[in-house]
Parts: sequence; C-alpha cells; structure tokens
Amino acid sequence: MTITEAKERTSPCEFLHRSKAKLDEGGGGGARGGGSEKLAKPQTPKTAIPNHPSSHLPFTTYHLQTEHHQPNPSGRFTIYDLRFTVQPFTIYHLPPQHHRSSNNKTAPTIYDLRFTVPEMNFTQSIVIALEMLRQHKMRAFLTMLGVIIGVMSVTMIVMISGGFQFYLNSQFNKAGADTLFLMFDPGRRMRGETTGGKDRLTSDDLTFVARRVTEIQLASGVMQVPGQKVKYGDQEYASPQVEASDENFIKLNSFDLLSGRSLSKADTDSAASVCLIGEDVQSQLFGDKPALGKLITLNGIALDVIGIIKKASFLGQSTGQMVLVPLSTAQKKWVGGNRIDYILLRPKPGVKSEDAMDAVWRAMMIRSGNRAIYRIDSNESMAQAVNKVIGGAGVVLAGIAALSLLVGGIGIMNIMLVSVTERTQEIGLRKALGARRSAILQQFLIEAACLSMLGGLIGMFIAWTLGNIFTMLSIQYKWFTDMGLSLPFPITAAIASALFSALIGMIFGLYPAISASKLDPIIALRHE
Repeated sequence: MTITEAKERTSPCEFLHRSKAKLDEGGGGGARGGGSEKLAKPQTPKTAIPNHPSSHLPFTTYHLQTEHHQPNPSGRFTIYDLRFTVQPFTIYHLPPQHHRSSNNKTAPTIYDLRFTVPEMNFTQSIVIALEMLRQHKMRAFLTMLGVIIGVMSVTMIVMISGGFQFYLNSQFNKAGADTLFLMFDPGRRMRGETTGGKDRLTSDDLTFVARRVTEIQLASGVMQVPGQKVKYGDQEYASPQVEASDENFIKLNSFDLLSGRSLSKADTDSAASVCLIGEDVQSQLFGDKPALGKLITLNGIALDVIGIIKKASFLGQSTGQMVLVPLSTAQKKWVGGNRIDYILLRPKPGVKSEDAMDAVWRAMMIRSGNRAIYRIDSNESMAQAVNKVIGGAGVVLAGIAALSLLVGGIGIMNIMLVSVTERTQEIGLRKALGARRSAILQQFLIEAACLSMLGGLIGMFIAWTLGNIFTMLSIQYKWFTDMGLSLPFPITAAIASALFSALIGMIFGLYPAISASKLDPIIALRHE
C-alpha cells in the first residue's frame, strides 16, 4: 500500500473529523448499518515503507480494521478519510485502499489500513517546548520571574564578593604580601599573668628582633604622631598623617616617590630635621610650586622637605596625607622616650612568611619571659582572613537568595499542571497513536527544564549587564580606588546557576509530567 503525506501545516495535535464519501455521487447514500473499528496491537514491520519521508526513522505500525456489515447498494466502495496530526505539526493523510472484496454480499468488506508514526526525538521535544513558550509569552515570563530574580541575585552576590576579594588582595599585594607586623598586645595573656613590667614596644625590641631573628631581612619601627598641623607660610594642612620611622619604611610599604629621596640611616642616626610629604600635602601647601628644599613647620619644628611620596590608597587610607619623619627625630624632639607603636618586618628571600612569624614569635616569647603579650601578623594572613569572611558571607547571602529559586520552581510546577490540563486531548491522542509513557514524560520534563533554564539565562544576562554598568561607573567616579572596582563575571557560578535552574525546573516539573504520562487515552480524548 502507499502513504500520501499532505503538505499542510496546522496547530499541534488537532484532531480532524472523519468523513464518509462515495466515489459515485449518485450512490445510495453511503454505507448503511453500523460499523465497528478497533485499533489492533502495534506491530513492527521488518522493513521500512518505501518512499515514505520518515522511512529512515524508527517507527511503529498500527493495524486499523473497519468492518461494514452491509454492502453499499451502488456497488461502489466506501472511502473513509482519516486525518490526524503527528508532531511536529504535520498532517498525514491516509486514504484506505481496498484490499479484498468478498463475493458474498452479506459478508463484511474488510479495509486494511497501516501507517507509521515516527517517534519524537530530543531535538523535536525542545523545539516544541520553545514553541509552547512562544505561544504563551506573558504566562511564561511571569512563571520564569522567580527563577530570573533568583539566578540574578545569586550571580550578583558572587560577583560582588569576588570583586571585593580581588580588591583586597590587590591592596595587600600592593602593600607587600610578605610584610609582617609585630605589635604589643597584652590582652592575649592568660588570666592572672602579668606583663613583666612591659607596657609597649620600644626601640630596644626592634634592635633585638633585627639581631636575633636570622630569618628577617628588613625591620623598621613605626610611631604614629596624631593631632599635628603642618604649615608653610600662611598655608596650613590641618590633619596630616604623621608617621615616624627609618630608612626601611618606604621599602617595607612598597611606596613610590615622585621626586626627591627617601630617609637614610644617617638621618635616623643624627635625628635630622627632614621629612617626606604626600601629594595632597604638597598640593595644599605649595600648589604648583616645587616643594623640595622648602621648610615646613610641624609642631613648632622646622623640617626640610627631601621627598614627595606618590599618592596611593590602602583600605581607605591614602599616602597623599602622609608626613614621614625620622623615628629618632620624633622621639627626641616631640614625644620623648624610645617607644614605638609597631614593628614592620620582611623575611629573607626564600623564607616563608609562616616560618618567619614563628621565629619572631619564639624570640619575643624569650624576651618577655614566656608571656604572650605580643602579636605577630602578616599582610598575607590578614588577606586570607578577610577573604574567608567575605567568602563565607557571600555563600550565606547566595544561599538565602537561592531560596527564590524554590519559589520559581513552585511557579513552574503550577503552570505545568495547568498545561497538562489544557493539553489533555493532545496527550490522549498521542497515547492513542501509540506514544509511550516515557515519551510523554520526557516531553513535559523538557518543557519544564527549558522554561527554568531560559529564566536562568535571562537572570545571568541581567546580572552581567548590571556588573558592567557598576564597573564603568566605579571607574568614572573612582570608587574605592583610582581604577574603580571591577566585578568579574563568575563563569563557573553562572554555569552552575543555569544547570541548577534547569534541575529545579525538572524537579518541580516531575509531578506534572508523571501525571500527564499516566492519563488514560480514552478518558483524555473525551476531555472537554
């Protein structure tokens, strides 16, 4: 037999009517009497039907028998015209062929109709799912809104967390990741333990560490002198950041000089009245005039400007406000005594920061009589601690934001249940034509996954756009640093969010898909 394919397009799963017609218009009004139809058990032929457009696909054969218990009085054959729709959207027109006519006028005439229905593949299921979204744009958008907001929130939180971690790492690296800090911290001692008469760090502690700890390359004592005003003529800078240190201070902090020179050992040994100033101080006191060689007044003491420190920022503090003087000058001419606030240290090349910190800690425990009154830290360890805090906060916030994905999943389940109800007749028709439960299940799962993943992709695109806008604004207005704050797009997190959103769609779409696959075809076809 032959199969004719009508090249018509129609909406999915439209079941057209079955009509009777006679070859002879002058016939006696068609077949009389009742008829019975039955759909026999599917049979699989050994060979594909020739010249059939779907002959290269796996197919199932259905045997439809129609019996007419009374012959046509005109002697003509009665043609049954059966039309139905098979996804994707193609009408197959299957005119029956007369196979056998019985000589016995009372015997039934048998028509044998065989046709094939190609099984729907994964690509076709995706195409149909996208077509359903296109047909219900507003409903699909409202359903995806929860997923869009959830994925966008998670991605933005990861971007912000990553941006601040990158910012902090760059700041600590700029200041010297291997720089160590030694501070007096009596709060670390045990209850009832005394400080051994010590109440601060002194220049003697600096000398002890520099000589005793062989793992240390550079050491510099630092004292901060707050509440000072610096003047030049009638110009005044009200709140400079006054630091007193030695020749190693610039190296340990990785500062750059615009002009002039740094402090020398001779300046420290002689308590010279010299200083280095930052760019902001220079601009306020001298304007466009050169500052090198000029005398400024700090706390009633005249200081010769020997260098200009290039402006840089570290965790909100700027070197533009700095005035750097020799430590011995501040101790002898202002404060008195030999106290220092903290000691900066740098390990020798090849020595790990952890090993150098252990060596310094052991030396200071010996000096204090085994009293835990000192604290040793490094830029690297501080950066790691801050990164852990920011990373942990980011994970917690991302987890909270991910709860909106559950809300989106509930919305997807709701709309898929509505879709199953609306397409009950389609499901019944497909099952009547031999579609397996697994095919129905797959179709609705793919639709739910496509709905959720599309929402995830939209959410990621919005997050990427907002991140780029923030980066451009931060560069334009110099937020956080002169170079702004970059929010790198997390590719790994974005892919994970998209896959997770698809998983959410499949999980919440599983119940509607199972409900659809369990529908009885006869009951489904009767559904209004």
